[in-house]
Amino acid sequence: MKEIRLWHLPAYLLHRFLFDGVLAVGDEEFKEKCRLIITEIMAGEKVVFIVSHDKEDMQRYCDGILSLTHGVACV
Repeated sequence: MKEIRLWHLPAYLLHRFLFDGVLAVGDEEFKEKCRLIITEIMAGEKVVFIVSHDKEDMQRYCDGILSLTHGVACV
């Protein structure tokens, strides 16, 4: 059977993960599963990008934060 790939990722992207709003949706059980997955990935020294409006989540998971207001970076 021939392998079919839907996309090809360069090797340097294989250790980077993007979570966009996953901690803002679903019930508490779903959110807790997401938190555990993010924590496990971070323990493996992977790069994690989290997009969120929740400042507490950002402070809990992130070493650094880039804040945008109307698409402009704020310090």
